[in-house]
Parts: sequence; C-alpha cells; structure tokens
Amino acid sequence: MKLEPWVRRALQKERVRRKIPLEVKMLNKNYYLYHSTSKYDRASGRSKKVSHYIGRLTPTGVIEKKRELYAAWEYGNSELIYGVSSDLLDALRKSFFDRWRELYALSVTRLLGWSPMQYARDRWEKLHLARVVDAHLSPNILGDVLREVGRDPRSQVQFFRSLPSGGNQVAVGLSSTRSDIAGIAEEWHSVEHSPRVPPMNFVLVHSLETGLPLFMKQIPDPVIDFKSMMPALEEARFSGTVVLGRGAWSCQPTEALSSRTNFLLPLSRSVQGVDYARKLDVHFTYRDRGVRATSYQEGKCRVYLFEDLKDHAEEATALIRQIREGRRSADAYRESEPAFGKIAVITNLRSDPEQLYHLYKQREDLLEAFDSMRRWPEVDRTILRDEEAVAGYFFISFLSLYLYYRVLALIRRADLLGKLSVNELLLRLSKVYEIQASGRSMLSNVPDEVERLDESLGTGLFRRDPWSAVTPIRKARETS
Repeated sequence: MKLEPWVRRALQKERVRRKIPLEVKMLNKNYYLYHSTSKYDRASGRSKKVSHYIGRLTPTGVIEKKRELYAAWEYGNSELIYGVSSDLLDALRKSFFDRWRELYALSVTRLLGWSPMQYARDRWEKLHLARVVDAHLSPNILGDVLREVGRDPRSQVQFFRSLPSGGNQVAVGLSSTRSDIAGIAEEWHSVEHSPRVPPMNFVLVHSLETGLPLFMKQIPDPVIDFKSMMPALEEARFSGTVVLGRGAWSCQPTEALSSRTNFLLPLSRSVQGVDYARKLDVHFTYRDRGVRATSYQEGKCRVYLFEDLKDHAEEATALIRQIREGRRSADAYRESEPAFGKIAVITNLRSDPEQLYHLYKQREDLLEAFDSMRRWPEVDRTILRDEEAVAGYFFISFLSLYLYYRVLALIRRADLLGKLSVNELLLRLSKVYEIQASGRSMLSNVPDEVERLDESLGTGLFRRDPWSAVTPIRKARETS
C-alpha cells in the first residue's frame, strides 16, 4: 500500500516516540495506527502476525481509542450508614463547620473496622460515601484534626445538645483511661522528654429509651464515683432517672443523688449492711432465666435484691470446686451462700421489681461498647501523642458508637437481634458495589441473602433497575 507523504512522516514520528513496531492500515479513506508484532503458533509451527489497534492517524497526530475506565466502590454499607446519619450530620455541621466532613468520615471508618487511623483514608476511599462527602484524611493531618476537636469542648457540648432528646431514663458509664490512653501518651512523652500526661476520665450518658449515646464529657477527677457524673448531667441539661454502675458507690451517695434526680445504683458486694439473707418473694423471668426478688426500706431510699438462679448455681459450683482443690476453706461456702447470684440495687424510686431489673440490665447491654472503645487507641499510638489528641479520639469513638446503635436499632426493629450483628450486617451489605464503566454507573449484582436482608430491615437500599444506580444516596450529595 502506497502511503501519502504526511502519513509516512507521521508513522516515522510515532515509531521514534513509541519505540515499538508500528504499521498503518487504511479503511474508508482513513488511516489507522497499529502495534504490529508476532507470536509463535504451536498449531502451525511458525510465527503469526498480531496487530493491536492504537488509534486513528491524522495530519495533527494520533487520536487514540478511548480507554475503558473502570472503578468500584462499596455501596450497600455506604447507603445504610448514610441513611441513619441524618441527625448526626446535622449536629456536626452546626458544631464543627470546618471539620465535620473529616469527623464523619473517621467515625464511619471506625465503625467499619479496627484498622489503625493512619489507614483511614484508604478505607474511606473504598466507600461510595467518599463520593458524597469530600473528606480529607491524609495521615499527615489526622493528629491536627484530633487536637482541634479535643481542645474545643464548647463545640462538643453544642454538638451533644443538637442531638435528638433521649427521653427521661439514662444509663451513665464512668471510665478511666489511666491504664489505657494515658499509658500510651506517657510513653511518647517519656521518649521526647516532655511533661507527663495526667490520667483522663470520661463520663458517657446513654439513653435507655432510644438506645443511643447522648453525651460524653472528660472529667478531671482521678477517682471516678457518683459525684463525677453530676457535672455531665447538668451540662447535658438532663432531668429524669439515672442508672449507674457498681463503681459509682462511695460514702453516702444517696444524699447527693436523691436531692437532685431519681437514681438506680447497683451495690458492690463489698458494701456493708446489705441483707442478702432476706426472703425473696417475687418471681419473674428475664431472657429465659429465672429471677427472684424482694425489697426493703433503707432510710430515705429502698434496696432491691435480685437473684439470677443460673448465676446462683454457677457461683456455688465454682466455690465448691475451689474448696475441693484446697484453695478455700469449708466455712467459705456457709459465709458466701446468702449472696450467691444476687445483686443489690439502691434507689429512691418505688417501682415494680421486674421493671427496675430491666432498667439495670439495659444499662449493661448499652454500655458494653463503651468498654471496647477504651481499648481501641492501642492501635493508634503513633497519633495519640498528647491529651488533646486523646480527647479528640474519644469524640470520634462517640460518633462511631452513635452510628453503631443507629444500625443496631434497625436490626432490633426487624426482630433480628441474636441472629445478626451490626458488623455482620455491614459486611454483607459491602458485597454490593457501585460500578463505573465507560462513563456509566450501575450497581453490581445484589446477592439473594443481601436482598432478603434489605427486605427484612425495610431499608429499600437497592433499586430494581441496576442502571438507575445510587440514586437514593445521591439525593443528598454534598456539594459544598
């Protein structure tokens, strides 16, 4: 084939630039550039010419073929999380105008797993949410983000007050970071010859009616007791019934609490004066476990005794085993038997024992995640170099805890508790992707198990027409 002069010049130019064998083919008076090579054909026993199309050759250069762009993002879990985030996002926008995007993104990545915070950007960019909320999560700025939040308690309080009301019954968790966060921070400061970071203590207020965390406050007191939580309740502007933990007992707590609010306070067995031998005359069940109860007046308050029959048997068995092994004396059984399986609760309420027991057990269930929150920072020791960063870290953990219980509420509403965990649900939903190919977006195939979950939860995450793609979450696309 005789080539026009400009075609020969263009072909020579491309051979020099690309440094690969090239050839030109003409079709319908147009010239097309190909990468020309060969490969051995075993069937024929000789080389075979192979050409790969590059693009159309013109006097001004090569118009290369359009490369098919392909990208995929986790859509199912993104859609669910974003769907339960509206009140959280509204409160963040009001309180942290410049940093709400980063705070939200960090809370979502924390919800989805335990990977170190320095990898948060990698985890975030795999989510479809990253296309909706433009958050900057460079590892170089994460420490600054945490410190900005940690040193701004006023904005934190504004955020907490912007959340929906949690009713008039709350559980209060009291926790010290003396053995967790402070140890990490002190380790870093000892290396850098900086001042020692003091232990940090936190109060978490959790609604027993909505199941959502409401408020968190750092407190300076090294000893965590009932007095420590009062400023947090006052700052949260709460009035109602407070359910505390056993660690909240100290000298005469009822004098302070009974004058301010209603309370329910479990007592440690080390507290003197509790009549564990009293006859139990009320019977009910809790989660298929038999419970016996009674109550008696103690000054201005009332003491309720509860005995879990299964716990009674387990404690008795454990003590008998210790006696047989010689670790305890035979008299220990007689002394301990009245308290086997029993919990003493003091309160200024007069109520049905079964209702009070449910309140007490609700607190245990709700605050389990708070204990796990204390352990997380061990994997992020490179970022938690000072007290402000630690305070910011705990605020992020509060946000992820809020999202966790929002998702858990969906599971509870669908009557799937005990059959499906929050982590399992988010993992299953992550199997559905938004796929972008050739300039078009669509959803990947929705597995049958995921579709059934979506129907059971009543969330309507996926449309029938896959090419309608991501419409629900894009209705709220962030454009600022």
